[in-house]
Amino acid sequence: MTCLVYVHLCNRVPFYVGIGLEGRPTSKKSRNPLHLNVWNKSVEEEKFEVQVVYRGTRRECKDLEKSLIREFGKRVDGGLLCNFTDGGDGGNTVTPENRERNSQRKSVSMTERWEDPSHREKVTKSMKSSDKVKRHTSTVITNLSPEKYEKFIEKKKERSKELWNDPTYRKNHAESMETAREKMSESQLERFRDPVHKEKHRQSVQKKGKFSQEELNEKYGSMKKGCHWWVNPEGVTRQCLESPGSEWVRGRKFPKED
Repeated sequence: MTCLVYVHLCNRVPFYVGIGLEGRPTSKKSRNPLHLNVWNKSVEEEKFEVQVVYRGTRRECKDLEKSLIREFGKRVDGGLLCNFTDGGDGGNTVTPENRERNSQRKSVSMTERWEDPSHREKVTKSMKSSDKVKRHTSTVITNLSPEKYEKFIEKKKERSKELWNDPTYRKNHAESMETAREKMSESQLERFRDPVHKEKHRQSVQKKGKFSQEELNEKYGSMKKGCHWWVNPEGVTRQCLESPGSEWVRGRKFPKED
């Protein structure tokens, strides 16, 4: 089967040399990220071009690919090409030295990007996008076969049981939940100290429930008038007029013993 050598160009300047069969020059499958990035940008700028420079045997194409990569040079070595290897057999020619150099280059690049406030803001917004995470999770689960889905659920259940049987995990979980509740309570109190937020919340409740302030006061105000919060040693809280029992104390958090 005839093999070919091709070159990708941006504005007539080569940025990648490769070998393969018919169709490989225009395929984006199994490309390195740097190559894809330059490729996509050159297409957007309408400067992308593919040239098939040779057709022949596999051995002849390998030798020519190596020769062209040496001639143009790799970007990691200060040249023009996005190739990470010296050519010949594609990804199989990655050397430990190339891998280490690429890793260091990527680390420096990511550090420089993270120092940009606008980039950090974009990453933060992306991570906070719960819809994006849900879509990704839903897609992954949907693509599973019924057998793989059942195995996925079983492994998840087993893992949950193993974690919950660990006393340390249960203790840390309880402490983290208590900390989360305290932070949420403090956050809500802080927000409701703002008159503007308080008024917006009041209007939102009235709009959703379609009740006026007088109707809300009449419906709920009398029910809790004179009530207090009570808590027992187990941390269970209840709102009522009088103490539910001898072990209950006023407040929402049971006092710790000295």
